[in-house]
Amino acid sequence: LSIQSRDARPDVESAFAQVLAWQGVGTLLESIWRDTRRIVVTRQGAPPAAWVELKAVEHAIGRGLLGTAAAGGAPDMAALQTTRTRLTGDLERAFPTLAAARAPGRASRVSVCRALRASKAALLDFVVYQRLEATGVESVRTYDVFALIPSGDDCTLTRRAVGSAQGVDAEVNDFRDAVAAASRCGEGACASADARTRAAMTVLGERLLGPFEPSLKGVAEIWVVPDGRLGEVPFAALLHGGRFAIESWVIRALPFPAAAVLAAGGEGSGAFVAGDLDYGSLSQAPRLASCDGRGCDNDPAPPPLEIAWARRAGGVCGYGGMWTSLIPTEAAPVATLLAQSLKGVVLATGDNASEDVVAAALTGKRFVHLATHGFFSPPGTCARSADLTDERGVDPMRLSALVLSGANAPGPTTARDGLLTARDIADLSLAGTEVVALSACETGRGTNLTGEGALGLARAFGVAGVGTTIASLWEVPNAESSELFTEFYARLLEPSGRLSPAAALRQAQLTLIARLRADEGEAPIARWAAFVPLVARNLTP
Repeated sequence: LSIQSRDARPDVESAFAQVLAWQGVGTLLESIWRDTRRIVVTRQGAPPAAWVELKAVEHAIGRGLLGTAAAGGAPDMAALQTTRTRLTGDLERAFPTLAAARAPGRASRVSVCRALRASKAALLDFVVYQRLEATGVESVRTYDVFALIPSGDDCTLTRRAVGSAQGVDAEVNDFRDAVAAASRCGEGACASADARTRAAMTVLGERLLGPFEPSLKGVAEIWVVPDGRLGEVPFAALLHGGRFAIESWVIRALPFPAAAVLAAGGEGSGAFVAGDLDYGSLSQAPRLASCDGRGCDNDPAPPPLEIAWARRAGGVCGYGGMWTSLIPTEAAPVATLLAQSLKGVVLATGDNASEDVVAAALTGKRFVHLATHGFFSPPGTCARSADLTDERGVDPMRLSALVLSGANAPGPTTARDGLLTARDIADLSLAGTEVVALSACETGRGTNLTGEGALGLARAFGVAGVGTTIASLWEVPNAESSELFTEFYARLLEPSGRLSPAAALRQAQLTLIARLRADEGEAPIARWAAFVPLVARNLTP
């Protein structure tokens, strides 16, 4: 990318082809390893010797390609590839479904353009990279954006410089500081906090959307691949010409461009809903309530607990804390609403939502709604980091988790600590799940990795096979969350027409914006824009 950006006539097509092959490769490979391991291990209870050897060989190949081989010289890549081919053939003959599981999703400019045209959408693919000077000496990190926009019978591809990572990230920090203040503001301070938030989103809107606005006329949707710190920005709330982007377009966030052409891996049925949880105890005989259009046969919710730690500031480790009750949440009304259109809707409340119960209940469901606490702990904030590491360091997928029953009184092992981590979720098989809604704080955040986005809860559900994960970027008021999701499901399940999850979320957010403007004169960004749709596959409505 750096070399081509210095070319007098840069080859944009070639650069974009490299980006398509590079972005998201870690996520795809993680999905492949999980699926193939499940195929191989579950048949025999333990992996065969060929599987263990293949894993070691592929790690050696990776180290050789990256120039990080162990001391003793470069590996014999030809010999490693020959061994890899032999082992793969042996395993595929033993396990016929292995070949399909190891075939990664592939995208090309043509296939992505076809998907865009089908949805009247434009793609904005942001890339952060280290720009090199002609001498080869590293200079500043830089954001570029590739825009693929339908035009006539094809799509027009352009590449633009967005700005230095230092400058762009500083603007993201301004927004994050402002929205954090707005989400916690007391009486009399909210107006100034919201004004700061709007000012920050105006600056970002001019930088990220402004250059493309003339080309986006006639486009119904914008599919955004955010890289670096841009994953912490709700593009729906970007301001352009005094209007929120969501007032002009459906906004979908993609973890990588290949998500535009990944098909769903199955078809789920029914729904699982969890909420009104008791963080102080855990049932020894958990029970899921069955729901119909009249309600659910769950036990009455326990009274709210008075716990001092009601809100958790950013940058605080989520392990070892005390979690305040969220009762009442929208869980029971959402379950009842879903049951009016679906069969097989179950609800977990109180002390019935342990990690193992929730993990088992997720499998095979079409819709999942989790109304509970969530957290993202930036690396270095956890005193117990030693418990979260392996030989490669801290696993970023263990720095994010959903909080379940009994989290304030954890058991002796992490299997019963009341926390369902992103790593736990990524190891599940949720290929038939269409939508997961995470009605919790910070579920859209994670450890940023160039080319992969935020490694956290939302990404974990995508790795597990979920089509769309709706997650939040900051602490969300309970009342607005309940209002938003009740409207979201009403839109998603409308019998008159089938909206995509992203389009249904847009309609729900527009409804909330209209209500806030009618009641208060303004629609504070902190109160409606935290939830974003991360679409990992099956994009077309």
